[in-house]
Amino acid sequence: MPIKLLMSIEEFFRNLESKDHSMRKIVGQLLSSRRVIFFLVEGLFARDARVRYESAGLLRLIAENSPQLLYPHFNSLRDVLTSPDAILRGDIRRVIKQLARVDSQQKIGYLAEDYGLSTAFQPL
Repeated sequence: MPIKLLMSIEEFFRNLESKDHSMRKIVGQLLSSRRVIFFLVEGLFARDARVRYESAGLLRLIAENSPQLLYPHFNSLRDVLTSPDAILRGDIRRVIKQLARVDSQQKIGYLAEDYGLSTAFQPL
């Protein structure tokens, strides 16, 4: 039975900032959930800038530790590179750079060509 998310993305971030150790532990475990990752990827397209930035920051943490969890969302991450928000684009460039470690389909090479960023996306 699929897990339903019982909080909005805004509530999620309030809980992430919680001083309650048990809540922070739960949120940490959630970050490896596919549903939460989908939630965070969707957050990149939110109207609220804080939600976009918090989502990008958490995705960067996930990418540093488990880039394979984000690779299925490569196309959505790529779409953020066309955002008018330079800060968000920079955050997602860092996420995509981490994905180079698991880029089995050579998507980053094509992306680098399309965006003229060949040196920005070399495998780590």
